[in-house]
Amino acid sequence: MKPKIILWLAGLVIASTQAFAQIPVDGTHYPAGLEGLQCGAAHTPGFYFRDDNLFYYGTAAVLPHYTTYAYLQAIRLEWVSDRKLCGASYGASVLVPLIYKESSYTETALDGIGQKITFHYGSHQFGPGDILVEPLGLQWQWSRFDLRAGVGVWLPTGEYHKSEELANLGDGMWSPMVTLGGTWYLDKEKTWTISGLNHLELNCQTPGSTTSVSGSGQNITRYANVPCTADTFEWGIGKTFQHGLQAGLAGYYQKQFTQSSSAAVLFNNSEVAGIGPEISGRIERWKVTLTLRDLCEFTAVNRPQGNTLTFSVAKKF
Repeated sequence: MKPKIILWLAGLVIASTQAFAQIPVDGTHYPAGLEGLQCGAAHTPGFYFRDDNLFYYGTAAVLPHYTTYAYLQAIRLEWVSDRKLCGASYGASVLVPLIYKESSYTETALDGIGQKITFHYGSHQFGPGDILVEPLGLQWQWSRFDLRAGVGVWLPTGEYHKSEELANLGDGMWSPMVTLGGTWYLDKEKTWTISGLNHLELNCQTPGSTTSVSGSGQNITRYANVPCTADTFEWGIGKTFQHGLQAGLAGYYQKQFTQSSSAAVLFNNSEVAGIGPEISGRIERWKVTLTLRDLCEFTAVNRPQGNTLTFSVAKKF
């Protein structure tokens, strides 16, 4: 096969999917594993600042020698009112991501005289990603159970180009998101916790991803690999010790649902699951919590598989 043909086929495969184009590594906005052990816990009234730093490295067998590295700094501001709405404290939040994304793969082909030629493809970008605005969040707190619910939208603020194959910083689409989860305290002292939190994204049409085909006297619009929904479930089982130290096991499962008229259906319906330890400590004097989490992906379908190391700093004002 001629090198030009191989180049054309590789470009067609990549252009027909967003599986490697988004942050952290898939056609979804929400970075899986962002919350951890206390993912479903409600916050008391006040102002909160949180700085999450995610380091991801993964590989995939779908493309030859494919590797991807992503760094995500997610800065979040949250306000929780001391007033009640339907028995819940209500509030709002905004998340602003700063992203570095690097992806590459290598292919080998034969030239006209049978000699091997190696082609290396790579791309990297750095800048702000898509911003999450959550205008309404509700949080209920009982003696042994917390409940969280919220609605928000991801804004297409991150740099996005249709021609970019490997390292877009945004999805180029508006994406409403519904969040629902809770935390169950197994003992009266609230030292043992089981948490779960679900994020459902409803992604809208990607700009410029439609093509019109005339046939039988009518125009037919085809959608080229448009992410329609994406679901991320996070969970954690933790134990709180003396002096505000907490440790446990956290994990996530993320599933992308995609409709596509493309022949490259191999990349549709990607999913991934990860699990790993987490430890956190609280400095009461400064009302600061430090968290370290290492999640290893043990299964991945139609997307890269790797590790996510997260370091977070949270403060209440």
